[in-house]
Amino acid sequence: NLYGTASTGGANNDGTVFELSPTDAPEPAGSGTWQNGSGDGKWTTNAGTNNNWMTGFPSGTGQVATFDDTVIGTPGTVALNGNQIVGGIILNTATHGYTLGLPGTTNTLTLLSSGTASITVAGGASHTINAPVITVSGTTISVSGTASLNMVGGISNNNLLILSNSSTGSLNLGAVTGTGSTVLAASSLVYASSITQSSLVVVGLLHINSTGTPNASNSTSVVHSLTIAGSSGAWTGQLDLGNNSLVIPGGGSTVRDTVANEIRQGMFGNHLGITSSTAP
Repeated sequence: NLYGTASTGGANNDGTVFELSPTDAPEPAGSGTWQNGSGDGKWTTNAGTNNNWMTGFPSGTGQVATFDDTVIGTPGTVALNGNQIVGGIILNTATHGYTLGLPGTTNTLTLLSSGTASITVAGGASHTINAPVITVSGTTISVSGTASLNMVGGISNNNLLILSNSSTGSLNLGAVTGTGSTVLAASSLVYASSITQSSLVVVGLLHINSTGTPNASNSTSVVHSLTIAGSSGAWTGQLDLGNNSLVIPGGGSTVRDTVANEIRQGMFGNHLGITSSTAP
């Protein structure tokens, strides 16, 4: 960031002289790209010429934070240094991945947009979000290329959450909690440690990660409405519970019959429907 000041020459100097000096102004609030100019790895460092963002400081509704290979040095860990609010996150690097939030952080990353918020992962690297993610707006999470995303802090979702993974890498959500609706798109493979939602729609393949203790309470999924793509005896989506439990509160006879059919096809048919990859 450089400011230019100009002066016109006198009798012996009829040119224009520019004196360039670094600006001490921080980047304005808005969408921006991480550069780690200060080298301190903190999201909030935005004080002057050696701030950590280019073009804008992502810090509010609808603003997008981009993490790519234009960083000074190599991608690494970004400490949130407090709770952060953005409208979108883009993670796109060829080889080295980013880690958002220090291990064990309680700082949250809130997604808020007047439209749809998003986390978009592309390229070929593996990325980690240690911070708990809170969706205040409807949100899409998509992974493509050969990239991977591991969401250690999980997701609190009280809105519509749409998941898509066309990558040869993986998308691991951690624990999804809240009263919202989660939809897994077609041809997508997604992992989670548990799902607690009002509604779960599985068009692709959803695997609940197996744990050391079968049917542990912290890995039990609770959904009030479960929809798996397909029809009775011909399910095309897959919910793999591993060694975990699923609770569907208040289900009547129709729900019980449907789930029984999904289990029958998943366990004794083509493994689509409801299945367990750890069952003998």
